[in-house]
Amino acid sequence: MAACATVTVVILGTTFAANLNLNTGHSVEFGQGVSQATACTGTDYLTVKANTGYVNSVGSTDFKLTSFSLSHIPNSCWGKTFIFQAYGPSGPAISINATNTSASALYEGPNSSSQDGFVTVATGENTAGSYGSFTFSVTSPIALAINVAHLFVQSVDKNNWKLLYQVIDPKLSPYAGIQYATGYGMGANDAAAHFSGKASQIRYRMELNIPGEPVQYADVKFNAPVASNFSSAMQNSNGNWAPTAHNLQIPAPGWNQSGASSYVLQANVTNLSVQSNMPGVVNGSGFLGRLEIWPGDYTQACSGLLDSLGHWGDCGSYDWDDSGNNGPGYGSFQVANISNNNEVSPHIIFAWNRWNDYFSDIGFGTDPSGSPDWTFDERNGVLLRGTSGATWNLQIFVK
Repeated sequence: MAACATVTVVILGTTFAANLNLNTGHSVEFGQGVSQATACTGTDYLTVKANTGYVNSVGSTDFKLTSFSLSHIPNSCWGKTFIFQAYGPSGPAISINATNTSASALYEGPNSSSQDGFVTVATGENTAGSYGSFTFSVTSPIALAINVAHLFVQSVDKNNWKLLYQVIDPKLSPYAGIQYATGYGMGANDAAAHFSGKASQIRYRMELNIPGEPVQYADVKFNAPVASNFSSAMQNSNGNWAPTAHNLQIPAPGWNQSGASSYVLQANVTNLSVQSNMPGVVNGSGFLGRLEIWPGDYTQACSGLLDSLGHWGDCGSYDWDDSGNNGPGYGSFQVANISNNNEVSPHIIFAWNRWNDYFSDIGFGTDPSGSPDWTFDERNGVLLRGTSGATWNLQIFVK
């Protein structure tokens, strides 16, 4: 007998997660692929299908999770490694084969390969407009189909960045808190729930898409902050802060969001790399950065942290050196470059403030006509709300 399966596939940015929730039954077999448009494939999609097989081994005859199939893979996924994991109704990942709780396969068209099994029916070309497919069979499968409650499939880019969170609306909902994209929020089966340990590097990417105009974006990467670079406000809020999945979610206490964290993340960060298409943002790497992330109100008072020349910011202006609290309140999510030399001076890279308002403060670079960090400047928030088809999102990656 076989039980049908329902599948939800979410693919965003450079990683994707697919959760296949299976009905319970004596033996589980699912072979219907599910397709979905994705952020990483633009307006295209790929199809995920997982399969069970009847395995006759010494002392055991069972239906087991034996293979995975991906099809209609656009060439933008070329060179990606697909990682597969299986989970029961609760607890950690279960073993897929005799030695591992995960298995992976590299997609490179006909040359797709795996060290955890064997790849068959592999097709595809690394040219625009082409599509490929492959089936990955697990060597010595041991996961009993009847024990599998859901599957988690992720695709890792060549730099191994893993997408944990994606915020899709700058205004917090009074009923549900931060509005995350499906699969990239705080759910038990979301991407963050499958990340354990501490991140060594963090990446933020903010985009504002106004139809008819180029997408505005800023993408920053940096070493995870360390305690010696925390502000006193952060030390008082959570001096034991560490770069775990829980601590990297958007801090949103008091917004009816179960499990929401509450902290001030204000720190200098090293090895900052910046890529943006916005004027006033200096692209490059090796910079000193500043994070000012908190859910509450803030003042113009300087934090006590210094830029690369040992200077404070403007203690009478809302800029890259303010003082916040863990709220709830106005809210701030700002990243600044605080290198200070002949080639660059301290400036805002991107800012998202006023989380508690329909017209949020959103900006890239230093605000040319208001507070440098866009505090009280809702122009882009008004543009977002007033333009049909306009979107905004903030992504949080780790590795």
